[in-house]
Amino acid sequence: MSNLIAITGPAYSGKTTLINHIKEDHNYVTPRHITTRKKRIDDEPGFYRYVSIYEYNTLLNHDELLISSGMHDRMYGILKEDFNDCYNKADNVILSISYKDIYKYLLLEYEKILITLTYRNIEDSMKNRYYLEKNRQQSYEELLIRIRAALDDHNKYFEIVKNNSDCLIYTDENNEIETYQKVLTRIKSN
Repeated sequence: MSNLIAITGPAYSGKTTLINHIKEDHNYVTPRHITTRKKRIDDEPGFYRYVSIYEYNTLLNHDELLISSGMHDRMYGILKEDFNDCYNKADNVILSISYKDIYKYLLLEYEKILITLTYRNIEDSMKNRYYLEKNRQQSYEELLIRIRAALDDHNKYFEIVKNNSDCLIYTDENNEIETYQKVLTRIKSN
């Protein structure tokens, strides 16, 4: 039986960095995620399979997605087949999910851990991280769109995310090392 962890949180909260540390240090694997959005230069190679909206909707309509969320031209998901391959072959599986995925994640009939990385002040923290980025790969207008989406998701989903989170970390109050240590402590206590 595999260990299953999901990391959730708004943009720039440290999800990808945390996932990469856990994968490197603790033999976790991540099933390939899919998205309809355009490839960004800062996307981790191999993390996403980029599909058209038509392809995504076909997968969704055929019940081939384990988790799916998003809207318009920015849909995200994990294929059941990719997840099952990882879950059956690896000892440890880690997922990146959005707040919108929380209901579907909670319905998964696996023993699982939910790690939430967030901010006390979403707007200021996202702007600060954007300005600290050495190689900004998105425009300020794109950042504002992501901030609005993060605030909207927070207002709609944060209470249920918080109430079901096994570990909640405010990454504007904890640095990368502190965040990683808190998550490791939670994983080891499982």
